Amino acid sequence: MNQLPIDPTLVEDLRELASRPGPWATATLTTHRAGPETRAGATRLANLADEAGRALREDGAAAEDADRVVASLPDLVPLVEFVQPDQRFLILALTQRSARVLEATATSVEELDLPDVPATLEGSEFDRDREPQLQSVPQGGGEATFHGHAGDSSAPRARAERYFRAVGRGLAAELGRRPRPVVLATVETNATPFRQASGVEVLDEIVAGNPEERSPEELHRAAWPLVADRLGAEQAVEEPHAGDPLGAEGEDRLLELAQHGRVDTLFVAQDSVGPRTAEIVGETLLKGGRLVSSDAGRPLRARLRY
Repeated sequence: MNQLPIDPTLVEDLRELASRPGPWATATLTTHRAGPETRAGATRLANLADEAGRALREDGAAAEDADRVVASLPDLVPLVEFVQPDQRFLILALTQRSARVLEATATSVEELDLPDVPATLEGSEFDRDREPQLQSVPQGGGEATFHGHAGDSSAPRARAERYFRAVGRGLAAELGRRPRPVVLATVETNATPFRQASGVEVLDEIVAGNPEERSPEELHRAAWPLVADRLGAEQAVEEPHAGDPLGAEGEDRLLELAQHGRVDTLFVAQDSVGPRTAEIVGETLLKGGRLVSSDAGRPLRARLRY
C-alpha cells in the first residue's frame, strides 16, 4: 500500500495558527489507516465541520458554554505530542559576486527565493564602481585577484564589502522573521570580511571552498555535521523538578504566567489536560514559548524564563 509522507508538526506551525484572530472552532477526530472506518471517518469529519460552522455562526466568540466548540484560540493540545524539534537551518553559499540561501533540515534542502538578498553583484547598485580598466586573474577557489592602474586597487574590495553588507541586510531580515542557525559556505578569504561587513551571526566553522561548484545536496551534506550538535542542544530542555525556582504548575498560575510571557517551555501530558490547558498552550505559543510532550501522569507544568 502506498503511503504519502506526513509533514512534521513544528512549534512554529502551531504558533502561526494561534496568532490568527478568532473565534475558532476546534474539532478532533480519530483516524484509521484502512478499512470501512476510513469512509466513516470522512463522513464524520464533514459532519463535524458543519457543526463547527453552525457554532461559529450562532455564537460568535462565545466560549463559556461547555457544549460549544468555539473559543478565542484554537485547541492545539492534541497536537503537542506530535510536535517535532525544529531542525531548520540556513546555508549561505557566498562568493564576492553571488549569493544563494538554502534552507535545510537533517534530511532535506531547498533553495529560498529571498527578494531582499541580492543574488548577484554584476549589474546591481553594489557594482556601481566598476572600472573598465580593471582586469582579473583567476585564482584557485573561485575568486580572482584584480589589478589595474594606480589608485584603483581598493575598488574590488570595496564593491565586495558593499555586496556582503547588502546580503547581510537581506539575510538579517529573513532571520528576524524566523531565527535559524546559519552555516557559511565560501572560500576562507571571504569568511572574515563577510562577518565584519554584514554583522550577521554565522557558525564559526564554514563549508570551505567555492560553493558555485557544489550542488545544494553537496552543500547540505557538508553543512549538516557542523550544525547538528547545536540544533540538538537547542532542543534539549529539562523538565522542572519539585522546588525548582524556575518551575511552575497549576492552571490558574500557568495561564497568568503565559499571558505575561514568562513561560519558556510548557510540558503537556495528554492525560492531564484541564479546562484551561488549551488557553495556556495558546498563550504560551503567542509569547514565543515552546511545547514539549510530557510523560503520562505528570501534571501540566512549565519552565519559566525568569
